[in-house]
Amino acid sequence: MSRVQELRSWVEKKKGEKELLESQEKELDYKIKEGLVHISKLEKARWVIGEVARITQARFKAYVEPIITMALNAVYHEDNMKFLMDFSINRNQPECVLMVQEGEHEPYMPKDETGGGVVDILSFALRVVLWSLENPRTRAVFFLDEPMKNVGMGKDVLLTRAGEMMRNISDQLHFQLIIISHEAELSDITDKAWEFSKENGISVIRQIKGPIEKQLIKLRLRKEKGD
Repeated sequence: MSRVQELRSWVEKKKGEKELLESQEKELDYKIKEGLVHISKLEKARWVIGEVARITQARFKAYVEPIITMALNAVYHEDNMKFLMDFSINRNQPECVLMVQEGEHEPYMPKDETGGGVVDILSFALRVVLWSLENPRTRAVFFLDEPMKNVGMGKDVLLTRAGEMMRNISDQLHFQLIIISHEAELSDITDKAWEFSKENGISVIRQIKGPIEKQLIKLRLRKEKGD
């Protein structure tokens, strides 16, 4: 092969390499543009999701805070309490901190050891509020085991207020409360109430409030025991 032919062959080879590189460049350029469009869409989607979350949080906060605040002040109205919700992002995850503010004092997160009565009220009120937001709602019956057990603490008036608060919310939202409690004050809010005790090793149920049914219950228990 002559020198001229070698040069022509080399030129043709380089032309082929150039065309391949140009084709690859166009493909990469298209992918980059496509990637930029995708990133732009993701950024817009993230902004939309963030705005929806912000609006949802604001509406949720505006709905929940006043209701829980009313529940707290129905019991502790001398302390001028406020229920506060603080939304934030921590490690790319949304968080909600629940706090209580008394008067002009700094808000704090209530705990059993520092404010068990407040925790009892928050637990009940939040449970009811979340149930009221369900669509469709679950069955309108709440089973409560020892609710408000830390509210009284020697102050029966607080426990009485807590019972009245529970009854008022139950009447307004039309749900039924079934309560197990050692607190006699809570029987005041009920339509029916029974007292459980043991006499000579036998469990006895006495109806202490509502339509007279206690005789039937006692007779049934005696029959079962063979008395």
